[in-house]
Amino acid sequence: MLFDTLSGKARVLQDCPRSELPATLSLTARDDGSFVLTGWREPQGDWIAWRFQLVAESDVTFTGRFSAAGEYVGEPINSDAGLVVPFVDGGEHYMFTLSDDLFGAGAAPACGGAPVGTAVVAENSVTAGDVVVTRASPGPVLADAAEAVVGIGAKLTGSLTANRVKVKMKGTVNGDVAYNELDNNGSIQGKLLSPLALPVPMLLPPFPSLAAGNQNVTLKGKQDLTLASGVYAVVKLKAGTKGDPTILTLSGGTYQLAELDLGEHSRVECAAACTIQIAGRLLPGPSAYLGPASGSGLGPGDVEVFVAGINGQSGKLGGTPKAATVGIDNEVKARIFVPNGTLWIKEGSVATGRFVGRDVEIGIGTQVSGDGA
Repeated sequence: MLFDTLSGKARVLQDCPRSELPATLSLTARDDGSFVLTGWREPQGDWIAWRFQLVAESDVTFTGRFSAAGEYVGEPINSDAGLVVPFVDGGEHYMFTLSDDLFGAGAAPACGGAPVGTAVVAENSVTAGDVVVTRASPGPVLADAAEAVVGIGAKLTGSLTANRVKVKMKGTVNGDVAYNELDNNGSIQGKLLSPLALPVPMLLPPFPSLAAGNQNVTLKGKQDLTLASGVYAVVKLKAGTKGDPTILTLSGGTYQLAELDLGEHSRVECAAACTIQIAGRLLPGPSAYLGPASGSGLGPGDVEVFVAGINGQSGKLGGTPKAATVGIDNEVKARIFVPNGTLWIKEGSVATGRFVGRDVEIGIGTQVSGDGA
């Protein structure tokens, strides 16, 4: 990919990547002399930034230095440390190419910063815990031109914090609502707190650097298997039955996967505290389970799931499949983090833990509760 960096100091509003690629990308010098990969999206007009390091000449090919008028004025600069892109005032800019190893087309590196997006609590669902959307979204949003929507007949027993909040007919929020814009056609029993300073601070675990191996793991229907920690490719559980589900037991530790695919009536159970790091997507089918093994004494906080995948091929809000789903009538006891795409908890599911995503959709008739952390 070819990039053109204009020298000068840029105001970078977001350090955490959005999954969709902006229309225009550049490398921008920061005030401290470091560089970030940035983009300008139209028509929203918001900066999107990725942290970036120039680490090796093989990763970056420097084409040259040009004046603001486009006249070539300089040769590439190299040193023992690799390629150096200098910071020069006066309207000069630089042309160079980046290898896909540094920034692959259609996907952005994962980031541990606060996600930016929207949250929807759908009709007749029950959510026990706080719902927070950390920043104002330039759009698109999941529903109703608001960052947070409480659907018809939905019940939120915690607090709700978002730039724009919509509570639909017979929707209920038992806790406080902090907002900048509010459209309330339901019931808010707590305090109304406005204005809301953005971004909202949120303490999140650092998002790990994800890798995937070459070894696929496939369980036949109704099969039971215990898997040691390690690096794997696609882990797939084929459908079991209600009386004889397919069961993958994780013995504990860290599991790095390309993708986790759970068929209908299948279970992923952690016998000891485990971290599941997925470079691609989390794809459970109906009536699946993800969480601690029965009798293990573990809670939802002992099962952490990090998903780096994006929605579909584009990463856009409407892209399918979603980065992570909790399938229809699933049971989940875990903490799930999806910074680059949508976390969709589908209808009829029961989910306990902490659920963080760029966008989070809580489906019709679901029950979602926090783990007390």
